[in-house]
Amino acid sequence: METVVMVFAGEYDIASKEQLRAELQLLVPVSDLVLDFTQVTYLDSTAVSEMIRMHRLRADHLYERETIVVHNENIQKLFDMLQLHEVFHLVGTLDEALGNGQPAAIRYAFLDGDGRATQPPPVVHLQQSR
Repeated sequence: METVVMVFAGEYDIASKEQLRAELQLLVPVSDLVLDFTQVTYLDSTAVSEMIRMHRLRADHLYERETIVVHNENIQKLFDMLQLHEVFHLVGTLDEALGNGQPAAIRYAFLDGDGRATQPPPVVHLQQSR
């Protein structure tokens, strides 16, 4: 089974809700999922709601809970305050998330400086080595 890592960067708020929803919707059928928020600088309640929406859709398929890589201290505080560790598996690094050495497909979701979605690069396959 291949792990899919979706890399997010930038700010996610009400202005990016539709793009975030579309990106997360694509991940619903993925059985082993990592959301890499290492490069995310801001999340609001709208973004968290979209993440929980995706989680619930995936739970309907009986998939394991998502792993989220959180490096930003403010985002970690938000996740702690909302007790999101009860919903998602939270880790500090991508290496920790991929600790099993399984191959991973990396996908990218980026916003430009004005908060508009940019065209993501093509999917890149990464073999995690240990």
